Amino acid sequence: MSEFVSPLPASIKCDPPFEVEWHQLKHVRKVSKTRISELRKRFREEATCEGVANSFARIRAKARRIGLLEQIRIERGQDVNIQEVPGGKTGLLVREYKGHSDLPVYKIDAALLKEIRDLEREIAIELGQWTEKKELTGAGGEPLLDPLVAALEKAYSD
Repeated sequence: MSEFVSPLPASIKCDPPFEVEWHQLKHVRKVSKTRISELRKRFREEATCEGVANSFARIRAKARRIGLLEQIRIERGQDVNIQEVPGGKTGLLVREYKGHSDLPVYKIDAALLKEIRDLEREIAIELGQWTEKKELTGAGGEPLLDPLVAALEKAYSD
């Protein structure tokens, strides 16, 4: 084996490697943690302003879907094959064929109506115009208002 030979002449002296004190390391970690927290907060704020995280973007997308469903309904109503059927001009009817019969059966498109209703409800919920009524219950599932009413009756009956 050969011995390592330094490429520097012996007359050149180098500084020793630097050393890091614990308080310097602690300071760098604290500054880095603060910076990372700031970046996370900024990225989170940016994410809530874009795409489906933005409630107004969700509402616009749902309204667009309602518009497309309405367009389907209107175009169905303009179909000449369904114009003579009672309710056909509304575009709410669908034509089905049962078995091997050539005679069509017309039905209300319940799936289309349900989807439109669901989208309208979701928009109303997003806007705070729709709330679900919920009965207040305790840990055991018993209604909370019954004990409250009983306590009030007892307090005011004397």
